[in-house]
Amino acid sequence: GTLGTITNSGLISGQGGGLSNGSILGTILNSGTILSNNALNTSSAAFSNRGTVTALTNSGLISGPNAMYLNSGSTILSAISNSGTIAGNINLSQDIIFTGGNVSALGTLMGYNGSVGTISTNDHDLTFDANAAQLLAEEINVAAHSVINNGILRVNATHSITGTYVQGAAAWLIIGVTDTTHYGALDVSGSATLTNSSVSITGNLTSGHSYTIIHAASIGTDYSGLTTSASGGFTVTASSIISGSFDDLILTLSGTGSIGSISGTYAPIGAALGGGVAPGIGATLDQILANSNPDFTPIFTALNNLGAQSSAAEQ
Repeated sequence: GTLGTITNSGLISGQGGGLSNGSILGTILNSGTILSNNALNTSSAAFSNRGTVTALTNSGLISGPNAMYLNSGSTILSAISNSGTIAGNINLSQDIIFTGGNVSALGTLMGYNGSVGTISTNDHDLTFDANAAQLLAEEINVAAHSVINNGILRVNATHSITGTYVQGAAAWLIIGVTDTTHYGALDVSGSATLTNSSVSITGNLTSGHSYTIIHAASIGTDYSGLTTSASGGFTVTASSIISGSFDDLILTLSGTGSIGSISGTYAPIGAALGGGVAPGIGATLDQILANSNPDFTPIFTALNNLGAQSSAAEQ
C-alpha cells in the first residue's frame, strides 16, 4: 500500500526491528526514538526499507546495533536530514546524501552503545551536502566510490574511509582535539582531494605540536590551496609528507594562543570555521546570549534553525 507521513515524537521499538517499510511511504519525521535491539540480523534494523521512501528527517534518535538498513532495490528519494543522532551500523544500497544539523548543533553519526559503527553504501557514493553539519564518529565504506563533503564534517577521533575522500571548495573539515595523541583524523584507503578547501583544528591544542589529520593514498591526492585555522589564536602551518604509497596531511601549531577549548555556544564555532571576523562574531553572539534579552530570542532561534530550514527548503 501507500502511506503519507509517519510522525514519531515518542518511542518505536521492537526486538525484531523498529520501523520497517515494504511499500511506498511519503515522509518519516522522527523527533523521538526509533530503536532496535536486534544485533543478529542486519535487516532487523531500527529503520529498514525494502520499498520507496520520499524523505527521512531525524531530529531525535535512531538507534540499534543496525540503525538503518536499505535493501538492494529500495530507495530513499531525497537526502537524509539528520539534526539528531543515528547510532549504529548503516547499510545502504544506493547513492545517498546526508543533510541537516547546524553550526551550533551538529547532527551525529556514531556507533551503537559505545561501539564503533560502519556506514556501508555497497559501492555507492556518500555525500554530505552544502547544508550538512555532521559529527562523524564511525567508519565509512564506499568501496570504489567516494565520500564527498560539501558541508561541515567534524571528527574527534581517527575514522577510516574505504574509498576516496573529496572535499568541496566551500566545505570544512573540523578536527577536534582532546590531547596530543587523541584527536580527529581520516584514514583514507584511496585518494583525498581537498583542493582550495578548508580545515580547522579546535580543542585542547598545544603550540609546537604536529597533528597528522589525513592519511591517504598518494596517487590522486591533492591538498593544494588549503585554508587552515585554529581555535585560540594559534598559527597553523599545513604540510604533506609522502611515505611509501601514502600522502599525509599534517597541521603544525605555533604561536602563543590560548591553550584549551574556547567556551560558549558560538565562539568555538567561529574559531573552528576560520579566521577573519568569524571568531569575533561568535564571541559577540555569546555575550548577547548571556544578557538574556528576550528581544534577541527570535534571532537566536532563527540562527540555530538555519540548517534545518535550508534542508526543508530543498525537500
